[in-house]
Amino acid sequence: MVNANKASRRKGWGYRKKKNPKNRNYVRGRAREYRVIRRLLKEGAVWVVRSYASHGPIDITAVFPDRVRLIQVKKEYLPPKERRELEGLALSFSAQNIQVEVWLSKNGRFQIEVIKPPRNS
Repeated sequence: MVNANKASRRKGWGYRKKKNPKNRNYVRGRAREYRVIRRLLKEGAVWVVRSYASHGPIDITAVFPDRVRLIQVKKEYLPPKERRELEGLALSFSAQNIQVEVWLSKNGRFQIEVIKPPRNS
């Protein structure tokens, strides 16, 4: 008679958590984005999409009944080049009800900044 639980006790079966992941920055950034997604859903978002492995200006798109929010999540700082890119997006979407935002994570809390189109345009 074979013990049914014997296979589950063997070493090497199942998932093993890596002790030191090589992509630590990616893991931390992804965790920040998931925190933002949970918060948006609590605020009443109907549909939230995270763009995986995105090197573009937008990390998260959140659709609410009355508006759409395009969100970039950063740790503490938004470089000027990326800010100009987001301002360009805000300018192109200014006629519609689409809001471009930056969520900066500082000391475990998010500081939300709405990006406005540049004034000289």
